[in-house]
Amino acid sequence: MTQENITFSERLKLALQDKHHHIKNGTDLARFFNLQHLHGISVQTAHKWLSGRVMPSTDKTAILAAWLHVPLHWLHYGLTSAEPN
Repeated sequence: MTQENITFSERLKLALQDKHHHIKNGTDLARFFNLQHLHGISVQTAHKWLSGRVMPSTDKTAILAAWLHVPLHWLHYGLTSAEPN
């Protein structure tokens, strides 16, 4: 795990808590993500995102940001000037 992956997962979990309280784990995240994206993800992939083992590709990060109503730049890089509302 890299620090970048870990901090991404922290931001993802924060955005999920703020916007989607009902998403508690990788199974929930995969199910809801797959409703938004033509090329779905596995439960294992969602778990890896949440645990900080890997980061999603750029297109999937963009889908997450749009779905969670957070700035893409903040979700990917975590710059404080773009904190979610």
